[in-house]
Amino acid sequence: MFGKLYNKLTRLFELEDELVLRKVETPIYRLRTGVFIELDDNLPNNPFLRKSFIISSHKDIVKLKKSKIKVVKVIPAKSEVFPYTEQQYQLLLEKQKKKNHTKENQDTIEELEETETEDPLPYIIPSKEERKKQQKERKRDIQRCEKQYKKNVDKVKNVMNTFRARPAEAIEEVTEMIDETVINLLAETDVAVNVMNEHSQDENAYFHHMNVSVLSLLLGKNYGLEEEELKTLGIGALFHDIGKEKVAGPILNKTTPLTTAEFEIYSRHPIYGRDILDKVDNFPKKAIDIVVQHHEKVDGSGYPKGLKADEINVLAKITSIANIYDNLCNNHDISLSLTPSEAVAKMFNHQKDELDDVLLEMFIKCLGVYPPATIVLLSDGSYGMVISVNAEDSLHPKVILYNKDIPKEEAIIFDMLDNKEIKIEKAIRPAKLPEDVYNYLSPRKVINYSIDTPNSDNK
Repeated sequence: MFGKLYNKLTRLFELEDELVLRKVETPIYRLRTGVFIELDDNLPNNPFLRKSFIISSHKDIVKLKKSKIKVVKVIPAKSEVFPYTEQQYQLLLEKQKKKNHTKENQDTIEELEETETEDPLPYIIPSKEERKKQQKERKRDIQRCEKQYKKNVDKVKNVMNTFRARPAEAIEEVTEMIDETVINLLAETDVAVNVMNEHSQDENAYFHHMNVSVLSLLLGKNYGLEEEELKTLGIGALFHDIGKEKVAGPILNKTTPLTTAEFEIYSRHPIYGRDILDKVDNFPKKAIDIVVQHHEKVDGSGYPKGLKADEINVLAKITSIANIYDNLCNNHDISLSLTPSEAVAKMFNHQKDELDDVLLEMFIKCLGVYPPATIVLLSDGSYGMVISVNAEDSLHPKVILYNKDIPKEEAIIFDMLDNKEIKIEKAIRPAKLPEDVYNYLSPRKVINYSIDTPNSDNK
């Protein structure tokens, strides 16, 4: 069942262009303002000069009714909202009957169509004060996490730059940082993965080290690792690419495919990493396996030794998943970076034979089918951005909603667990959003992660 769900998710991404052109036959009575419709070419009684358009007012629907047109084609991807569902329409009927105090016989569809009605909302809109408070708290939490994360990345940068001169001191400093992260992780059952600010291109490597370490710890915790194992995992993941120091810059920075000879050099960086860390007395010996094996694959297609399945250390398997995910989300060429949900779908559908299936499924459940920062289109036609995952139901995350009538600083935060009838139709690349929606939701171009705990700003 889990596999079918993700196959379906990936299919949605692969068919995104096709979805834009999808046409759904819809009865007139389910139309509302904001729906994009298309009329048949040979319609004998077309009351409009245009064949396709967005319904701009209820008068358009009345015209369609009077023309005796019963069904039109709706293009959901071009609509500002979706048509009413049958259930929503029936709720409107009931609401109209009560409002007008009509007699016992049921109102007809025609009578309802000629009456202006408010769109039924799938959520309760909190008061203006409450919305402002929610946004203020969210902004404060993000700023706190951002401050904590940047502080740790600066520490990683310092450690990597001084490692050669003072390796023991560098390991001691980074071990303390990982210890604090693990303590915070274990103290909080409900760990939040937060989206941070963008960073400069020359800091990519340091953010990558930190991202892989944090994501590895998150998966390791859910896998049930003990505290000491988590500390080993965090340090090993942080230094997983230390061997790249011995790989020439032109190879590391090459944007076109590596030649066979170049890949032979590049693929030795795990061995180089082991050679470097073997000489550092206070580097955890068990963490060296992570450095050496983080590019091994369970099907034997990895490197440097082509290990298979149980031949690979479980901590290295965890780090491998975190490493692949972050590379997909944060490609050196930002135009090639995938959204979090696209990365999840690609890993499950195209790389599941290479990765430990139990760990991969657990990783996807940790982040959710729609990880934080994913832009989504809901079944009621609303745009939203996922801000946190509901651990008990990853298909119904918490989202911040776009609403042109509500200021950005008062935006509605909708917990989809409150109304499971509202579904996520699909994830959307930020670049394909209307400009006003993009500016309102402010999706990040670069994704970083921080373990957020209530007391993290005091650590």
